Amino acid sequence: MGYGLARFAIPSIKRAVVAIQSPTEEILLAMLMKLLSDHQLFVPEDVLNYILHRGERSFQAIYNIVESLNHASLAEKRKISIPLARQILETGGS
Repeated sequence: MGYGLARFAIPSIKRAVVAIQSPTEEILLAMLMKLLSDHQLFVPEDVLNYILHRGERSFQAIYNIVESLNHASLAEKRKISIPLARQILETGGS
């Protein structure tokens, strides 16, 4: 009765390849609204549409845009509007 290393060999593991798709507009809108709600920010629908159609379409970009909108609106004591959103998007959302 031998106790060679073969007895402890790990069976080969099959790896699954999964392609991650870009987020849909509905998912980005839901994330945008959730993050804005977390900051208790009211943003009109036209501003939401402006951001979705002109901003980068990634989760990180949406997060950065919301953070920038929050900071800019507080610092400048401005409501979130299309001009403010345009300013944030032109600077890369940061």
